[in-house]
Amino acid sequence: MGKRKDGAPILAAGGVVFNDSGRVALIHRPAYDDWCLPKGKLDKRESEMQAAVREVMEETGCIGAPQKFLGTVYYEIDGKPKLVFFWLMLCRHRRKFMANAEVDALVWMRPEVAMRRLDYVEERHVLELAMKSAPRIAVAAPVVVRKKLAKLPRRRKAARKKKKK
Repeated sequence: MGKRKDGAPILAAGGVVFNDSGRVALIHRPAYDDWCLPKGKLDKRESEMQAAVREVMEETGCIGAPQKFLGTVYYEIDGKPKLVFFWLMLCRHRRKFMANAEVDALVWMRPEVAMRRLDYVEERHVLELAMKSAPRIAVAAPVVVRKKLAKLPRRRKAARKKKKK
């Protein structure tokens, strides 16, 4: 979002990310020694949803597919307002997690257990909203299945055979 005007809120975005087993991703940040949902500040000219997908990828290694906007969390850091936009996401593909200075641990937990592990009450409310929506979305979400092209019949050859007969 570029330079912030004084008094303008810090904008961030993140996700409540579920895997195929119905577990939710939590990250540990060593700088704050906290367990939280993956989230981070918006980059210049980036939408809230784009930032959420990017931050989930950077912090978990998961390509998240946004399913539903869950809401916005407001809090202050050193007297500066901060807004965090959260989406319910399904993990469509997962790369190996690489610990770094910003995030040193990633865990996938049952939502009820994650609720107790989260350090921030605002994020517990967001997870609660996600838990109400996740079962319906997980069942209804489309899954794209690709077949190998070599196994698909070629239209041209099939059309030529019909003409010869």
